[in-house]
Amino acid sequence: MSWPSNRLIKRAYRKLAGHDELIDYSDWKKALSVDSDFLARRMFSVIDTDHSGYIDYDEFREFVLALKGNYRIAFLFNCYDVDNDGKLTREELRSILSTSLSEQDLALSEDTLDELVQSVLDAAKVKKHSINVRDLAVLFEHFPDLTLQLDHFLRQLLGQNLQRKKSHRPIADFGRRVNAAMHVSLIPHLWLLVYLAANVYLFASAMTSYAMEGASLAVQIARGGGACLNLNAALVLIPMLRSILTLLRHNILHRLLPLDRLTDAHRLFGYAIILFSGVHISAHIVNYVQTNQPLLENLFSTTVGLTGVAISACLLLMWRSAQRRKTDYERFVLTHLLYAPFIVAILIHAPNFWLWFTPVAILLLIDALIRFFFRYKRVEITDLKPLSERVTQVKFKRGKHFKFVPGDYIRIRIPAISRWEWHPFTLSAAPESNRIDIHVRHAGNWTAALNNLANKRHKGRQKWTAYIDGPYAAPTSGFYRAPVAVLIAGGIGVTPFASVIHSFLKSARTTPNRLYFHWLNRSQRSYSLFIDLIHQAEAKLGNSRFNATIHLTRLRLNLSNLLLQIAFNAYWGNHKKDALTGLQARTKTGRPDWSQVFSKLRDEHPKTPVHIYFCGPKPLGKELRKEALRQGLLFHEEQFE
Repeated sequence: MSWPSNRLIKRAYRKLAGHDELIDYSDWKKALSVDSDFLARRMFSVIDTDHSGYIDYDEFREFVLALKGNYRIAFLFNCYDVDNDGKLTREELRSILSTSLSEQDLALSEDTLDELVQSVLDAAKVKKHSINVRDLAVLFEHFPDLTLQLDHFLRQLLGQNLQRKKSHRPIADFGRRVNAAMHVSLIPHLWLLVYLAANVYLFASAMTSYAMEGASLAVQIARGGGACLNLNAALVLIPMLRSILTLLRHNILHRLLPLDRLTDAHRLFGYAIILFSGVHISAHIVNYVQTNQPLLENLFSTTVGLTGVAISACLLLMWRSAQRRKTDYERFVLTHLLYAPFIVAILIHAPNFWLWFTPVAILLLIDALIRFFFRYKRVEITDLKPLSERVTQVKFKRGKHFKFVPGDYIRIRIPAISRWEWHPFTLSAAPESNRIDIHVRHAGNWTAALNNLANKRHKGRQKWTAYIDGPYAAPTSGFYRAPVAVLIAGGIGVTPFASVIHSFLKSARTTPNRLYFHWLNRSQRSYSLFIDLIHQAEAKLGNSRFNATIHLTRLRLNLSNLLLQIAFNAYWGNHKKDALTGLQARTKTGRPDWSQVFSKLRDEHPKTPVHIYFCGPKPLGKELRKEALRQGLLFHEEQFE
C-alpha cells in the first residue's frame, strides 16, 4: 500500500476537523503551527477550492496527495502568488520573507532583507526581477533538504513521526567508552563506596559498642544514627572550602578527587544528615515509649533534649528552603546561615562530634584566612549595562593582583541591592584583559534589582561599590589540559566559554589545539551578547582551530517558511556568511542531534581525548552526559551553585 493511505488521511482529517467534521480556519492555523494570519489564510484559501470557508475531506485529501506528489511545487507557488499572475516579483518576495521573519520573531536590517531577495533570484538563475513556478522548482532542486522538510511536515500533519527518530549511529568502541566512564564516574564512585563503607562501619560499630553495654535495640540504633550524623555534619562543610579546592583543581591531585561533583556531594551529605537524624530521633522516641519515660520533659527540660530540638528546627528550615532554592534564593541564603547554631548545638548535644569537626574546622580556618588576605576584595563597579533578554553586564575595576583562569567564577555582594546576599557568577572576560566582568541573567529578586539598577540613568549614580569573593575554579577552569575541547552553552551559560574564547584571542595558547563551540538559544536577540567575540575568533583562529555552531531552538521548519529557508541557504551561498548572525557558521534550526554531533567528533579525533564542557539547563546536561559516554567523550558540567 502506498503512503499515505486513505485510512491514514481520513484519521488525520477527523482529528483536525473535530465534531463538526469540517476544518475551519482556526483548526487549520493550529495544525499549521504558524502565527502569521497572512500565510495561514493564503494556504487555507488555496486548499478551500470551493471557497466555502471550510476544508472538507475531499479538499484535504487533494491537498495531502498534492503535497506528496509532483504538484507540491505548484501548490506552494499558488500559496505565495497572491494576485494569481503567475509570478513572484521582487516586492512580493520581500513581503513574504518579511512576514516569515516576523512570524519566527526574527529581525534583519532592510539591506540584509534586500540581499535575501536578491540571493533567491540569483539561486533561481534568473535575470529578470521575478520568479515563476519553474524557477521555484529549480530552487527545490538546488536545495534538496527542503523536500525532506516537506515530508517531515506532512508526516507530522498525519500523525506520523511525532517523536525524533532515534539515531542508529554506532557507538564508540568498548575501550573508549570504558575510558570515558572511568574519567567521569570511576573516581566519584570510588569515593562514594568509601563514603558508604564509612557510614556502615560507624553505624555497626556504634551499635556493637552499646550492645556490649547492655543497651536496648532502640538505643543501639539511635547511637548508630548519631555516629553517622557526626561524620556527615562535618563532611557537608568540605565543599565550602573554595580556596583550598581551587588550589587542588590546578594541582596533580585533581585526578584523584571528584572536584566536578562537589555540589552533588554537598547535596548527598545534606540528605544523609536528614536520613540519620530521622533514624536517631525515631529510635529515641521508641526507647522513651518502651521505658515509659516522659517524652516532653526529656525534650524541653534537659540540655540534650533542648539542643536536639534546636538541631532539628535548624535542619528542617535549611532543608525546606533548599527545596525552594530556585524560586526563593534569598530565603535559601538566610536559612543556611543557621548552620552556625546547628554546629554549636551538635557540639553540645553530641560529646564526640568535636573529634570529627576539629579537622574540618582547621581547614575552614585556613580557607577563611586565604580568602580574607587573597580573595576578598572591595571593588568599584565601573559600568552597569542592561543588555537584551534582561541580561545585565557588570564591569569591575581590576586590581593588580587579581589572577584567574578562563572558566573561574566569583561571588559578589552589592550593598546597593542587599547588604548580606552573595551570588556566584562566572567571569566573562579573559585573564589577559585589563578588566573583569560578569553577565547576569534575570532569575529572581536580586538579579531583577541589579537589572533595574543598570537601567537607572541618574547623574552621579553611574558607579557603585561591590565586594568580590574569589576567583574560584569550576570544571571549565581545567579546559587548558584538553587537547580537543568542545564548549556547549545553553543561553547565558555561555559566560565561562566567552572567557575561554576571549583568552584564546589574546594569548598564544597551544592547547586545546582544536576548539568547538555550540551555543543554543531560543531568541535571536540573545546572540548579541557575544556575537562580536565569535566573529573575532572565526577571523583570527580560522577553521583549523575554531569551529562555531549556532543553534536557534525556537526557529521552526514548517510549511509557511520554506521560502525563508531557501533565502537563508541562497544568502549563505552568495556571501559565505549567515544572514542572522553574520558568522561563517550557519545558524541551525531547532535542537541538534547530539548523537550525530558527538559521533562525528569521535570519528574526527579517533585517538585524541575529546573533552565536552557544558554550562546550561540541567535536563540538557543529562542528555549530553549520556550521549558523551556512548561516544567515549569526556564530559564536564558546570556546578558551582
